[in-house]
Amino acid sequence: MHGQMQNKQKFELFLSLCNAEWSSHEVSVHALRSLHQRKFNKPLVLPVAEDVKILHSHLDEKAKECVEALACTPTVSSWSIPIAAISVL
Repeated sequence: MHGQMQNKQKFELFLSLCNAEWSSHEVSVHALRSLHQRKFNKPLVLPVAEDVKILHSHLDEKAKECVEALACTPTVSSWSIPIAAISVL
């Protein structure tokens, strides 16, 4: 019972703090500013040209294999591979 009273008091204190701070927009302004700064300061990581080249050659190779497989046996499974490769792009 004593623990419930403490929790209730903590909750009421928290509510009063939220009402006091959020009503004056102090917390929300600082939080929004912090979010914008994090977004702005986040480095943009681009793939290395060599990695793009490797991916492109791999996709070309798979495309050739798929065309050959579809020419020999046009089945559902032979169609699933090129569809998966296209979805990567």
